[in-house]
Amino acid sequence: MSERSRWCRVALCFGLSLVLGGCMKHTVEVGGEKVRFEPPKVVSPLPTSALSNPSEAWQRYRRAEIDPRVREVPAAIQAGIKTDPDRYLPELSAFLVDDADDDFHAVKRLHDWVADNISYDTESYFSGTIERSSTGLASVFETGSSVCSGYANVFQAMAEAAGFETERVSGYARGYSYDAFGSEDSSKSNHAWNAVQIQGEYYLVDTTWNSGHVNRSDGFIKAYSTRYLFIPPAAFIHRHFPAEEAWQLLDEPLSQEDFAALPYLKGRFFAAGLELQTPLERINHVGSTTRIRVAYPEETVAFWTLRSSNGTKQLDRIRVQETEDGEDLLVIFPAPGDWMVSVFVKPKESSGTYWKAAEFAFNASEGSPIRFTD
Repeated sequence: MSERSRWCRVALCFGLSLVLGGCMKHTVEVGGEKVRFEPPKVVSPLPTSALSNPSEAWQRYRRAEIDPRVREVPAAIQAGIKTDPDRYLPELSAFLVDDADDDFHAVKRLHDWVADNISYDTESYFSGTIERSSTGLASVFETGSSVCSGYANVFQAMAEAAGFETERVSGYARGYSYDAFGSEDSSKSNHAWNAVQIQGEYYLVDTTWNSGHVNRSDGFIKAYSTRYLFIPPAAFIHRHFPAEEAWQLLDEPLSQEDFAALPYLKGRFFAAGLELQTPLERINHVGSTTRIRVAYPEETVAFWTLRSSNGTKQLDRIRVQETEDGEDLLVIFPAPGDWMVSVFVKPKESSGTYWKAAEFAFNASEGSPIRFTD
């Protein structure tokens, strides 16, 4: 941890409003004026091979485990943040980052507290009654519930209280309602996330998506993850398109047209170590067959499905052959039309559930009656 960060955090422990070595404590105001920090350009790999890690933090802190420090917050602070955030926010942030191994570890602890303590407001989301006030710091801390803007505001406030320059980024995201075959307008913002500066470079964080997931039948399902913590920009861009180009953090930023053409690769795709070796787009126009080649590490296992645009699954239409570093698929489409090929993954040693990592959309111009048999 840098000396600058240590001194900033010591000051915050005593509630001082000082500038120490360029580290300024200030409060986030939704819709208010902000001091903006131009992010440096980061050299990134191609969008479908984001396996070159921006730092070892990718491996060290992208663990699906909540840091124990989060559950050790003193009861007085945990209760006080709900009623008096102006007083307890500096204390909460200072406690979480104290004795962190390094700045990445400190930011992960802040991320973990937000992901663990805030739940998504599905009632407001599905009813379309989201109010600006419900995303403000006081409201989010008091209720422990908000939509993406509230998550982003809280993380920004906590990170800045701990001495980290942090940006709240707005833009378009391929979230719950995304449909590969539907219309997509990435110029309309529907999500918010953060960029936090660590050791001179910005890293991307989405505490909302790392907090859990949403569906209409069950509402919000709490499910902590680190899939969108320190994720390389070339992976993040597959589902996040910021309104301001600079916050792509790509050496060569993508246009709206470039983004629209990207295949649907989830954070789990990259977290599991998968790499798409076949150039694919959001919708791929083919005949009656196609091939897909994906590489992944030995500790990951995968299975594939094919379904029509109305959700009907097709059996015996995918042949999987192992390669030196993954799998090569031959897919046969039974009829012309729109089809979806999905890949699900899990750790090899796990006996648990396979989770969806990516979807590849195809428009077949013709069909074939051929089926694969064992």
